Amino acid sequence: MQLGGGGPSWQYTKLGGGSALDRALLVRDVCDLPVPADRTLPPRLLAEQPRMSRMLSQEERSAAAPQWIRWWRALVNLQVRSAGGYATPRQAAWRDELDPPFEDGGSWPHYDGLADRPAPHKAVLVSLTHTDAWLREAQDRAGQEEPDDHFELARSLAEATIVEHGVSPDTVRALVIELLVPDQWWSRWSPGVVVAGSTAMRNSRVARSVLQSAYWSCL
Repeated sequence: MQLGGGGPSWQYTKLGGGSALDRALLVRDVCDLPVPADRTLPPRLLAEQPRMSRMLSQEERSAAAPQWIRWWRALVNLQVRSAGGYATPRQAAWRDELDPPFEDGGSWPHYDGLADRPAPHKAVLVSLTHTDAWLREAQDRAGQEEPDDHFELARSLAEATIVEHGVSPDTVRALVIELLVPDQWWSRWSPGVVVAGSTAMRNSRVARSVLQSAYWSCL
């Protein structure tokens, strides 16, 4: 969803759950990869998953973990690029300065682009048995909850930001990428871009913080 006015305008875009990012998280969790705790990485997904770690050796799990982090960041970067999240000069400068990984791991279900990295590729294949069914159930649960498009909140915060900071409307942007993760987790990826759990975005206080962080980081 993309919302805004005619001409130079603020922008709010929301991408829903069930994406390649949720599938990547499922790979991490089903295989119980020893990925270090990091505030920028989402928590475990909404429901208990069958753990398939016994199908990977300890060495494979340890090798897969750091490669999974790089794969995750490349997937986020690709989704942000595809959604126009690097469109403003400030956003493009952030991308060019930090140079986040840009690589094609291939597409679901087999992600053949990971074939040269045997450990994470094996983790993907191990997780296939459970991924589609879990995502369907999680999306069904999410669909039963109240809608949370936040248009009025996004509009009021964008207009307030423009007035308070005296900036051009087209510099005020928010891209929110929602994931099927629990609790109130969210993290800013880059100027104007936030990755957040769908549960968090149903909390009006958290949603306000997410949108403010996105808008203000663009300035």
